[in-house]
Amino acid sequence: MIRKAITNDKKDIYRLLKQIAKLHHNLYPDHFEEVDSKYDLKEVEQLINSPDKLVLVYEKDHQVFGYLIGWMKRVFSLMIYV
Repeated sequence: MIRKAITNDKKDIYRLLKQIAKLHHNLYPDHFEEVDSKYDLKEVEQLINSPDKLVLVYEKDHQVFGYLIGWMKRVFSLMIYV
C-alpha cells in the first residue's frame, strides 16, 4: 500500500535514508561522501509535517519498504527509494 507518511514513519524513513547513503557511497565513492544520511531524524519529521512537501511511503505487512519525497519549486521534484 502507498500512503501519505505520518510522524510515526520517521524512523523507518530514516533507516532507508541511511541505507541509500551507504549504497551511494559504496558504489560511487568519488561522487558521494560517506555520510550517515541526507537528512537527520528531526529533518525527516519536518519533511513529513511540511505543507510544502509530499512524503509517501510504501508499506507492506505494517513495515515501510520505500519512500517518496516530493516538493514544488519551479517544477515538481521527486526523490524515490524503494
